[in-house]
Amino acid sequence: MKLKFLILLLLSPFSLLLSAQEGRLNMNLKGGNNAALGHFVALSFDARHSLEKYFSVEGGLLYNSAKGLVAEARPSLFCDFPAGRLSVEALLHYSPYSGIHNYALGGGVAFDSRYISLTMGYYYRALSTAGSSLNEPFNIYYGLTVNCLPSVSKWDLMVSLSNCRIFELERHYQPSLFVDAWWYPADKYGITLGVCYKPAGMFNLSSDYYQLYANIGGCYRW
Repeated sequence: MKLKFLILLLLSPFSLLLSAQEGRLNMNLKGGNNAALGHFVALSFDARHSLEKYFSVEGGLLYNSAKGLVAEARPSLFCDFPAGRLSVEALLHYSPYSGIHNYALGGGVAFDSRYISLTMGYYYRALSTAGSSLNEPFNIYYGLTVNCLPSVSKWDLMVSLSNCRIFELERHYQPSLFVDAWWYPADKYGITLGVCYKPAGMFNLSSDYYQLYANIGGCYRW
């Protein structure tokens, strides 16, 4: 019952996004290898939209062949300035792994500009199995993204270091390196490509790699 309630809670802002008049819907197919999960393929759908002049919602679902269903939602309040956008967000996350249900609830602040994006926040994690549970009362999430092509209209190339990309919420000592590219052949349609590398140790101090995957997908803007 708790799992069904959480999934419904996470899907409610996602359904709101799909009914909005303006926004973006993304679909991505990932394939790679994880040292703990082995080889995997994942399909995700997520959407993001700004409602009114101060409220934004992001959310969606991912199915991982080695892990199962992952759901996430991030509603936020924002204010626009000449230098960029400042946001205060809430974070709701659910993901399973080998019979363990991972629930996370938190919040943080974000700053987005034409050239750079910064995110910093806190989350509480609860891990539950049949008859037992483990709570992690203090975790930090963060993200840094640099836009390498801020003056190009139909192309985007971004490099990110983060432990809190959508559907991927890790502990603070497990950051991932992302390289993402978008191409918009039409105003409403785009193609995205990306790679992710996650080391086993902090900032590659460990020689054993943890995860490597590539993704391809598309987006629709309305």
